[in-house]
Amino acid sequence: MGTVRASAAAILLILAVPSVTQIVPSAAQPQQRVDYAPAIAALERQIPDLMERAKIPGLAISLVDGDRVVWARGFGHTDRTRAVQVTANSLFLLQSISKTYTTIGVLLAIEQGWLALDDPVVRFVPTLSVHSRYGEDQVAKITIRHLLAHRAGLNHEAPLGNFSDLRPTSFHEHVRSIADSWLQFPVGDRFSYASLSHDLAAYLLEVLSGKSFDRFMRNELFRPLGMTSSSFDREWALDHPSLALGHDGDRAVPPVSNPMLGGGGMYSTVTDMAKFVSFELAGGVAGGRRLLSEALLRETEKSSFPEPGEVGWYGLGVISMPYLGATALLHPGDGFGFSTIQMWIPRYGLGVVALTNQGDADLHPLADSAFALMVKAKYGQLPSASPMQLSSKPAANIPLDVVTRLAGTYKPRWGTMRFGVNGGQLAKIAGNDTVPLTPHGGTEFTEPNRFYRFDVTPAGEPIGVRTFSSGGEHWPIMEYWPLNDTPRDRPGVARPEWSQYVADYHGRSGNQDISAQVFLRNGYLYVSAFGGDLKLTPYRPGLFFTADGESVVFDAIRMVLGNRPFVRKPDH
Repeated sequence: MGTVRASAAAILLILAVPSVTQIVPSAAQPQQRVDYAPAIAALERQIPDLMERAKIPGLAISLVDGDRVVWARGFGHTDRTRAVQVTANSLFLLQSISKTYTTIGVLLAIEQGWLALDDPVVRFVPTLSVHSRYGEDQVAKITIRHLLAHRAGLNHEAPLGNFSDLRPTSFHEHVRSIADSWLQFPVGDRFSYASLSHDLAAYLLEVLSGKSFDRFMRNELFRPLGMTSSSFDREWALDHPSLALGHDGDRAVPPVSNPMLGGGGMYSTVTDMAKFVSFELAGGVAGGRRLLSEALLRETEKSSFPEPGEVGWYGLGVISMPYLGATALLHPGDGFGFSTIQMWIPRYGLGVVALTNQGDADLHPLADSAFALMVKAKYGQLPSASPMQLSSKPAANIPLDVVTRLAGTYKPRWGTMRFGVNGGQLAKIAGNDTVPLTPHGGTEFTEPNRFYRFDVTPAGEPIGVRTFSSGGEHWPIMEYWPLNDTPRDRPGVARPEWSQYVADYHGRSGNQDISAQVFLRNGYLYVSAFGGDLKLTPYRPGLFFTADGESVVFDAIRMVLGNRPFVRKPDH
């Protein structure tokens, strides 16, 4: 659901971005009769090789041109017993692509006049509660737009019914447990991907409609679009004759009771999803009937909270990014043994859907290839491309003392990222790899595929870094990485009671065992988890916070890190 660590592996590669004047003239006038047979033949040769390399048991794909399904086909099998072949009508768990559909459900409710994007959530869910270090009024500031754009400050997962808590939990119990969580940052402060936001949006639709979320979506979206094999009902999905079983490597992942509905609980087929892509390409029209105003639909594509220098962004339930001389709209998904992607390009009237039953499968080469083949078939050639310019400023010389102050570790979504000084230059240090950064001023740096802008105090001390990637397997979204620690940190005062928390801990993430270690360093309490050593800031006895605002709660036998439970291992 885009909720496990490797979820970014499903994000598409951003190709070199041409200017508008470089787009081929024929892009506005497609060839009268489009022959996609060569494109389909090329994909039929590529897909088996991809599946073999990535150990994918089954894959389904559909190609869309306007209101027409160009091609839809399945490859492989629904599980490794090879008893049932995957077809274009095989059912897959979509994971985080669900967020796109949940968002459209909210827009349909707005179209009916039930609410507005900038309405506060508490107007409709007055019982909503969440702990906050930033004032008691924070929860009242959360709007519908904040939820759909991942700007509410909510955790990625709720305390109950998350990837690390697989106990049977109802959807309502899952949402109510938000009251036991802490805001990571002030509402609206920054983007931070949080499946919980779309779960709360799904619950809001239940409150407004008086129906279950699944029933609302069936009545208001799936049925009008003719999506007869789509549902948020797990029990319905388990009875489907061609349900794909998720896989983690060679191991099958049994279907889990997943209450994360709005953020990742939708089941569908590539045939059904092609109808949704056509609906998007038609600007909110399906079967000649307008379901959603085009103006409201376009709100999903905009940057609701613009960041200086941003190239791509998370709009409302979709990622928007430059691609092949146009704008691509997409959402990937990954988790519980599934990897998925859905993408469309309004300018070219084309879309691609690909679903697999293998976790951590990198689908961006397949999607890239499919679009390149389709655009070439429809318009005669691909747009010419020129490299993306990450910074408009020329390279500059930076005093060594300025560079030295920026050195330290910063906190991305997972793990930590270290910056150090190498040969008088600021460099990114990842394991044994040292990547020198090109300075463009005292706080702005680039490497070949990434931009960095450091936030500093008036005295020049670092606070965090804003960054985005222009290529590779990462989101083209301006992210904020707060400062974790620096080599210049003054020693802390290790409190005697902290020693009781120092131990090794065991937990789960999906179907994988994970571990964490709590230790003292330089007078501070640290937790080593998810690939990084995280410095903890004490708030009150037994409660700490990481640099990016995740709560860390200790009791006698366990630690809860960002709502993910860990059990203390026995001392030996």
